[in-house]
Amino acid sequence: MSLRGGSDAPADGDSSGSDGDDNFNGCEGCTDDEVAELTARQRTFILPGIERPLTIIQDFMGIEGTGGTVWRASVMLAEYCCTHLKDAMAGAPVLEIGAGLGLVAIAAWHLGALQVVATDIDHDGNRLLALLAKNISANCQSQERAAPLVRQLWWGNDGELSGVMKEGFGGTPPAVVLACDVLAWPELYPQLNSTLRAACPPRGGGTMYLAHQYRSKERELEFIHGFSDAYEVELVHQSDARRVIFKISPRD
Repeated sequence: MSLRGGSDAPADGDSSGSDGDDNFNGCEGCTDDEVAELTARQRTFILPGIERPLTIIQDFMGIEGTGGTVWRASVMLAEYCCTHLKDAMAGAPVLEIGAGLGLVAIAAWHLGALQVVATDIDHDGNRLLALLAKNISANCQSQERAAPLVRQLWWGNDGELSGVMKEGFGGTPPAVVLACDVLAWPELYPQLNSTLRAACPPRGGGTMYLAHQYRSKERELEFIHGFSDAYEVELVHQSDARRVIFKISPRD
């Protein structure tokens, strides 16, 4: 079954995982149940170690690009944070790049992150950022702790990143940088590379966790392993043949 077509939407159901497929076609190949999840107006997630269910409002057809739904890589990274990064999250400053509807940022907050900043870009009059903020407000209520910040961040925009780092973390790098499915647009790799390296500098930076579903595997792995010039790159989780999480951390 196919959802919205076009190059913006990840080919979540493509079974080939081969190289050279530059045109993603929505959710072609998804089961009816998967399509129902991706297009549902609201979804509830029960994550290990988080006491309350997390409810995420979606708008798959109404928000331009891919940000209007919770893709499976985001669910995978949220679960990984709960099962493997609970201690790393506690008291840590955390930045999410490409936060979408906020599931991973919300999970990090519930795991005790000191400050969370959820960033994304908005093609559609701030509809995505507004929905991201709404999901965070509904799921991160506390009198003792501030909810995650929501900020726009265009990859490669040094000024925006500097503002995010200053406001969220006092100008110092966050301890943890999280990103899901950010490798779907090879034309933006230079900008993405610049932003990730600036957010997690090779000297004194924190640790990146990149969750991804392979679509053009050779090209995507080339990008990931390009960090080996100054970072340790490690595959830390693989849920199946196509869905993976890489840990990228400064060598020193």
